[in-house]
Amino acid sequence: MLTAFSISAQRGTGKHPSTLVDNGGGYQVETAPTWEILLAGVVAVLLILWFRPGIKAAIERSRKAEKDWPGLLIPLGLVVLFVIFLMSMV
Repeated sequence: MLTAFSISAQRGTGKHPSTLVDNGGGYQVETAPTWEILLAGVVAVLLILWFRPGIKAAIERSRKAEKDWPGLLIPLGLVVLFVIFLMSMV
């Protein structure tokens, strides 16, 4: 018996890329149609082009900012020590 369970707004169509299909031996995820993959790629490229001026300005600001490595390494070291402490408590 072949049944389909959709996880999207298009319930029961069996055509959505996130559709789980029960083939009797387990569930399989169907792949996305080519046009949806291409559309997602176009949207990603357009978003990168749209945010490019802001990204470029942020990179320039980060190059000119003073380097504050202790401000990063001290909290990171404390988190690592805390995780080691938690692991030793188990």
